[in-house]
This record gives sequence, C-alpha cells and structure tokens, in this order.
Amino acid sequence: MGIPDFLLNLRKKIGNDLLVLPSAGVTLFNETGRILLVQHADRDIWTLPGGIVEPGESPADAALREVWEETGLLVELTSVFGVFGGMDLVATYPNGDRAAYVMTAFRGNIVGGKMRSDGDEISEVRFFSAAELLAVT
Repeated sequence: MGIPDFLLNLRKKIGNDLLVLPSAGVTLFNETGRILLVQHADRDIWTLPGGIVEPGESPADAALREVWEETGLLVELTSVFGVFGGMDLVATYPNGDRAAYVMTAFRGNIVGGKMRSDGDEISEVRFFSAAELLAVT
C-alpha cells in the first residue's frame, strides 16, 4: 500500500525529520514451528508482517489489516507478544525519511486466505526455521 496519506501530508510539513510512529505486527507460525516473515522491497530486510497504525485505528486492527495487505492471509489475534522500540526499530528510508517505530507485536493464527506478497511493498513472504532465521538477520 505504501505511505499512508496522513503521513505524506505530515512529511510535506516536516520533511525527513525523525518521527515516532506506532506500528503493529503479528508473529505467525506454521504447523512445523516455522515463523512467517516478509521481505521489504525498498530496504531488503525481513520482518514480521505489519506496519503503521493509522489515525483512529487500534493496534489490533492495524495488525490484521497489514497482514492481509502484505501476505494475503486472514489471521486471528490470540495475545500480545510484546511492545518493542529503541534503536533497533529506527529506520532511514532511501528518500531520507527517518522513523522510530514503537511496535505492538501480537501472536496470531492463520485462519484463511492464500499466501502471496503484495508485489509492491513486499517482495517475498516465507516461513523460516530458527536456523534459517539466523542466516537472514
């Protein structure tokens, strides 16, 4: 989906300055215990499926929306896994925009849909074992 309109409008006013942005994601495991990650096309990194919480949206609703948009999967949320922030979640994008994310990560189960990447923001969707995960991080 790209950058939400509210963020584009804000960036017109403040430029590339660092923003603290709420985000939400979901930890999803398959039947063999492998975790689902998505590869971001613009930064060539693997992360949990998820993204920005838009104005008026709850973190849970944002997590469900983002997983659907990025992976084509329908999920149910089962619990909060944790809330994360800090230097590991500070990003500088190719256009110079800087963001510090505070992420609410949920646990969830896949209940439907067909796994695919969105072909825009996400270039690949894949399950990883613990050993494979170490190789991409």
